[in-house]
Amino acid sequence: MTKADDSTLSPADLNAVRHRARSILDRAAAWGTFPTPVNDILEAAEIEVAPSSVFDPASVLAYIKNKGADFAHRIKSAVSKVLGLYDAQERIIHIDDTVVKAKQNFLRLHETGHHEMPTHRKLFRLFQDCEKTLAPEIADQFEREANNFARFVLFQGDAYARCAADCPSEIRTPMKLARKFGASIYASAREFARTHHRACVIYVLEPIRFAPGNGAEAVATD
Repeated sequence: MTKADDSTLSPADLNAVRHRARSILDRAAAWGTFPTPVNDILEAAEIEVAPSSVFDPASVLAYIKNKGADFAHRIKSAVSKVLGLYDAQERIIHIDDTVVKAKQNFLRLHETGHHEMPTHRKLFRLFQDCEKTLAPEIADQFEREANNFARFVLFQGDAYARCAADCPSEIRTPMKLARKFGASIYASAREFARTHHRACVIYVLEPIRFAPGNGAEAVATD
């Protein structure tokens, strides 16, 4: 089963996201610096990563106890699998530090996207002090916008596409560019297929498993 589309935006919305992404790259003086300096970008956004993860059960319970009963309404999920959390009031993001470092870079930029998009920050703060939650269609829109923000910043606009255009059209190219930009191989492969000037397709499969009667099989996820 393929994953649902997580990045399509209208041209107007995409332009708005790119405007904010360019702004943070400018403020961080990050253009042309490789790997993309995520820490400098967070500093320019005046947002911090929590020093310890709250994603293991014991830490979650302790964090909730310290934050108070309204914690669930003040912290906002930033990705569907809850690998990152954005606390708009505290200007802090929480990242699951068991995730590989390259993926953490994208997650941190995704959370920063929520912080940098004025509508996100305003609505997150609005819902912090009540028991309501964002409507599903608004939450989905915000996720798409944050994903595009993270993509643009991590791959520095069209810098990735320009690098890829000068490289062979083979799987080793997105693997090499992943290291250059500080991205995961998965994110780099998606960016390669999305932006390359030649038509191409990349299949991303779940880990191979052995099914009785069928032998080895893998399911396409993207």
